[in-house]
Amino acid sequence: MYNIVIIGTGVVGTLAAKYLANSPEISHIVLADVDARKLSEAEGEISSNKISTRKVDASNYEEVSQAIKGNDLVINAALPSFNLRIMDACLENKVHYVDLLTNRAVLDDQLKRNDEFKKKGLGAVLGMGVSPGITNLFARKAADQLDEVESIIIRVGGSGTVAFKGLPLAPGFSPRSFIEEWVVEPALVYRNGEFTEVPHFSGEEDWEFPDIGAVKIYYCYHDEVDAIPRAYPQVLKNPSNVEFKYAISQRAKNALIVLNEIGLTRGEPIEVGGKQVVPIEVVAKLLPDPKDLIGQAQARGYVTVEVKGKKEGKETSYSYFTTADNDEAFTKYRTDFTALLTGLSPAILVEFMAKGLEIKGVITPECLDPDPILDKYGEICQVGEIK
Repeated sequence: MYNIVIIGTGVVGTLAAKYLANSPEISHIVLADVDARKLSEAEGEISSNKISTRKVDASNYEEVSQAIKGNDLVINAALPSFNLRIMDACLENKVHYVDLLTNRAVLDDQLKRNDEFKKKGLGAVLGMGVSPGITNLFARKAADQLDEVESIIIRVGGSGTVAFKGLPLAPGFSPRSFIEEWVVEPALVYRNGEFTEVPHFSGEEDWEFPDIGAVKIYYCYHDEVDAIPRAYPQVLKNPSNVEFKYAISQRAKNALIVLNEIGLTRGEPIEVGGKQVVPIEVVAKLLPDPKDLIGQAQARGYVTVEVKGKKEGKETSYSYFTTADNDEAFTKYRTDFTALLTGLSPAILVEFMAKGLEIKGVITPECLDPDPILDKYGEICQVGEIK
């Protein structure tokens, strides 16, 4: 049985804790966060004798190290800026590591810790949410059926809108991560074996998602485009093209463009009234907490992956999807579809590791056998092939 620590008790970390609190493979879960209110709310919401809480500042190495000491595994549901610090604390304390996303600023340094994790018999899985995460598993499932892989195309969208105090922006996950993906990090595509930066909100197209219809999607920064060609491309048969497109409403798009143009998405401190403030943190703080959006809308989210290549000399493609809606998510876990789709996959992986799945070194999700995880995931969120 595993004792685990979940750092970050937003909607995603809380969902992972809810699932694992009901797993016989998990004996104890420490919820760790800098926000005492979030800790109290999460503990009350989960209501399990397996849960304890600890106030931890993820930017403070000693606090992180002390919090994870004596445990078996850490789920890092915090921002990517904390990834390296938490990984190093895991190495020091001989603890396995799973995170939900990375970014171009830290990915290379995370992968460089591969040998250290291997030497200590530890596993680290990077980007094990839904996208990245389940998307990588879909790509692996398709690639295993092809002789050659030419392209991997990931599309994420949904139906429904969230009306919350008239705000144009109401992300269902970390507001800061949402802003960074759209307008801070350069939008990235991988074409003909080379990375290319493209304008934010470029590549507009109307994409038909199953059961939803046409939704406008655009290029934005996402881990899969950055990581798949650089981490373990040989596992996916060295695709020469990887791209990611995401749906966003026109109103939210316009708001992000304005915020970016006037400098409110900057991550560097500025002086205001004699005090140092970070503009993007101010904006993120003013947006609603994703937990406050739960139950506010009827909506459905879709994540699709299309892999094109050759099989026995013929052009062939495979496409897979996962989906959940807010009604299902609320009924099962009192959450929304974003948290359910994202928080379920790391929890399932941890459950498999507690049962004996051996991982050594630093890997990305496509290095895992996709079928057992997808089968378990599909018991809660719908998973299927698009014919």
